[in-house]
Amino acid sequence: MITTTPCPVCGYGIRSNQFDDLIQSNRCDTIAHAPCFWRMLPLEEWVAYLRWLDTEEMNRDFTCAACRQLEGLGERGGH
Repeated sequence: MITTTPCPVCGYGIRSNQFDDLIQSNRCDTIAHAPCFWRMLPLEEWVAYLRWLDTEEMNRDFTCAACRQLEGLGERGGH
């Protein structure tokens, strides 16, 4: 049986065997669909991510919008 956990942004279920197109916050370990994750952050963050993809580095930290807010970085991760 495949269980689901709801995406914290869209509420649609994330299957327990779904591995691609998901992003996990490095602070709270919350998992969200990649489009949902980026929808909650400033456009500049997504552009930086796309640039990072071109560098082929393997380790990258992702911080969700909720954790950014707790850290005082603003409602949408403002700088």
